[in-house]
Amino acid sequence: MAIYGCYTGKDMETYFCDLQLGNPRSVNLPIYSVAIGDPRRQTGTWQDLHPSTFWGSLTIIMRGQVEFGVTAGKVRSVIGKAGDMFVFVDTKGPGHSTHNPTGGEWFETVNCRFSDSIEDLWGYLQTAFTGWPENVYPPTTYAYGGPAEGRHAGGLDPKFDMKRFEQGK
Repeated sequence: MAIYGCYTGKDMETYFCDLQLGNPRSVNLPIYSVAIGDPRRQTGTWQDLHPSTFWGSLTIIMRGQVEFGVTAGKVRSVIGKAGDMFVFVDTKGPGHSTHNPTGGEWFETVNCRFSDSIEDLWGYLQTAFTGWPENVYPPTTYAYGGPAEGRHAGGLDPKFDMKRFEQGK
């Protein structure tokens, strides 16, 4: 099992870093939504660069694999496999790309959206996961606005092109 951070740097580019779990007794993450995806066959879908919605998320690969790409750093793509976790806090800048390979392998994820409007989300993330580099732009705001108060009602980012994703383009 590997844990990867996908973050916006202070230069507004997107990077990967290797993370480790913090003290297991102090891992409390503010989550407002958990989505367990239906198992599906991988068909080569592709999503161009897109920032994480609202305050970011934690994605756990349950089956299959997925490739994520970023715009900067030594590592530009990572293939996540079953058991791997991705902490997405690239809420500004170009974001990350997503590619599900072809071949018909079963694929399933669990996605946990971080809660908005909490005090010091970045502090929670730094306690839960260690290994964040110095150049992280903390996830404090949503790239496309978001609700002024209260909780996000869920659903996809309004700029997410589901038809293009399903067509693999």
